[in-house]
Amino acid sequence: MKPSNPWRKTRESLALLGPGPRRFLGFSFLNTFSWQALVGSVLILHARALDLPPVAVGVLMSLTPFSMVLTLIAGPLSERVGPRRLMVIGWLLRYAAAAPLMLTPWIAAVWGPRGAGLALFAGVLSFCTIRALACVGWFPWLHEIIPGSERGRYFSLEMILVQVVNVVVGVGTFSLLGSRPEAWKFGITSAVGIAAGFASVLLILRIPGGGPARCSVGVPRGRNVRLVLRDRPFLRYVGWTSLGTFVTAGHSTLLTLAMRDSLGIAPAMIMLTTAVGAAAAMTAGPWWGRLADRHGTGPVQGLAGLALAIGLGGFGLLRSGTHPQAGAMVLFAVCAVGYCGFFVGSNRGMLQRMRPRVRAAYSAVWQSLTSIAAGTSHIVLGQVIQKGGDGGARAACVGYAVLIVLVGWRCAALPEAGMALREELRGLFQPARPFLSIARACWYLVNPPAEANGALPADPDRDEPA
Repeated sequence: MKPSNPWRKTRESLALLGPGPRRFLGFSFLNTFSWQALVGSVLILHARALDLPPVAVGVLMSLTPFSMVLTLIAGPLSERVGPRRLMVIGWLLRYAAAAPLMLTPWIAAVWGPRGAGLALFAGVLSFCTIRALACVGWFPWLHEIIPGSERGRYFSLEMILVQVVNVVVGVGTFSLLGSRPEAWKFGITSAVGIAAGFASVLLILRIPGGGPARCSVGVPRGRNVRLVLRDRPFLRYVGWTSLGTFVTAGHSTLLTLAMRDSLGIAPAMIMLTTAVGAAAAMTAGPWWGRLADRHGTGPVQGLAGLALAIGLGGFGLLRSGTHPQAGAMVLFAVCAVGYCGFFVGSNRGMLQRMRPRVRAAYSAVWQSLTSIAAGTSHIVLGQVIQKGGDGGARAACVGYAVLIVLVGWRCAALPEAGMALREELRGLFQPARPFLSIARACWYLVNPPAEANGALPADPDRDEPA
């Protein structure tokens, strides 16, 4: 039995998507390129080039997730004006507000590193605040235009595009930074990100749907959020996934700081390492999507959590002075593959549990709770690394590995398609040939049939009364 070609599967998956999801993927590609050039891993190196300490870096990186709490305020606005209009206005404003990021080299030359650091904080805070108010329409729009049976496919393709961007940004910044990561080079990277962000707005206008919600008129403010907070299965899923987000959102900051400050790896090589990890995640993306659509999100989150734990645990064993570059590159790739799977599984699982009439409220609660977990992770990491040094970074790697294993195990047990999966695996097991049966079961998990699983939950697009 030959392994499936991931690139052929990617092309097939893209062809099966409708025009709306494909256009959203195009917008997401440019948006992700802009994001990575402005506030991705390069922001950590940007801040360190301005001599910000690890605690300040942790606070800076936490601004993005913590600001997402504002989605609870913007939810009703999205229902009234529609995701399209809200996102177009918000995207234009947020990139205008990000201008201080490309001006930090000039500010540092005039007012010194302290002034440049304050400008960096102001630009990131403004960018993140406007983003939080505008992107509340993101998931409701996706829920509207993507059928439930194609959501795993969509998120795996989105993750592949994200990793393509990571490769491009990683190799590009590796070439730009070279052996001397000067501040003006980060200013150029930010300018390119802002230009790509403005270009992405043109693609938003080509996506179908995105109009105001039909039921938004006359609905009391906050009522929909209260309905979501009474959905116990959804909140249970969000709670465990938020713990996973605590790890997945913080692991990039953790590994970047560990490679730069503990292992002594040059910033240019760090960005090359992220590019290698992105290439590995691109290869795994189609399998994660097929696994999610066939078996549900639980098995995907479980396997992804295990992969991420292996990578993080391995980082905890690396030491400076032993040429750790090759080991760091391999382990970072393992972490990227695990992160890719957890992203696909968690986002698909959230959309599967939405009710169409209160999409914006579900999205707001999801984004708020997971973002609080992500922001807390950055704050905790900054404190642990600054106070604990190399030992603190290694302890954080091990602690995060243990936590993501627990989260993956618990998510795999949440009800969605678990019974159907157990029945299918039981049919593959032959008591007289246990080792062959285990091999078949493992192969079935990582290379499931392409057709959709009929045992998925009831139609997630049902129009239940609110």
